[in-house]
Amino acid sequence: MRKLSLLATIWFVTIRMFALDVTNLRTQAYTNPIGIDLTTPSFSWVITSSERNIMQTSYSIKVSTERDFGDVVWESGVVESGQSADVLATGFSPKARTRYYW
Repeated sequence: MRKLSLLATIWFVTIRMFALDVTNLRTQAYTNPIGIDLTTPSFSWVITSSERNIMQTSYSIKVSTERDFGDVVWESGVVESGQSADVLATGFSPKARTRYYW
């Protein structure tokens, strides 16, 4: 039991060491825009970590009309890419007067 506890502690510390944060979420270069007059919006974000040499290798974007993502209206799927600026939401056509969360 003591060995299992030690392994769980090491696992938790390792996960915390490499914790990533996704910040500075932007749509069309705006933070929380009210109205976008485009048929295909673009998304951007910044990844931060306390560790050095941490790089993004893939991303997945979900767009929903509900804050808790109960109604996902578009999903990029997993995209193998380091791109985190001006990522086009190809195939997503936002409706007028609709609030979206991503």
